[in-house]
Amino acid sequence: MNAKRTVMWVTALFALTVGAPIHAADSRDLLPKARSAGGILYLTGGVGARERAALKPLAKDYNLRLTFIDARGAFLAFVQVSIEDAQGRVLLNERSDGPWFFVRVPPGTFRITATRNGERLSREVEVVPTRASEIVMQWPDASR
Repeated sequence: MNAKRTVMWVTALFALTVGAPIHAADSRDLLPKARSAGGILYLTGGVGARERAALKPLAKDYNLRLTFIDARGAFLAFVQVSIEDAQGRVLLNERSDGPWFFVRVPPGTFRITATRNGERLSREVEVVPTRASEIVMQWPDASR
């Protein structure tokens, strides 16, 4: 093989291996996986625009969707999430790995408590069979 053909071959091989885009199937392997606690299925993540774009189509599988933001609207992660039923039983007490926390719960009334850096927010939500409930939990400015 002559030198010119060798350079072309090496360049093509390099482009195929190093410069190849990551395929969607490969990126799905990096996505957060659904987990279960006490029989409640949940999915947490959404760190970075790519992960949020990949998780967005999965949101339809969950009837309670939480988003965590700060006073300026920036996304927050590492939020402790507790979900209690109407009788005060804790159904789920897990940490959010990203700003999105999707949960599949039976229809009913729930108290959502989210804690970040010792600051606790609580919301009551009614989950109905016909639509998903979406809650944005926004922490006030810590400097106040």
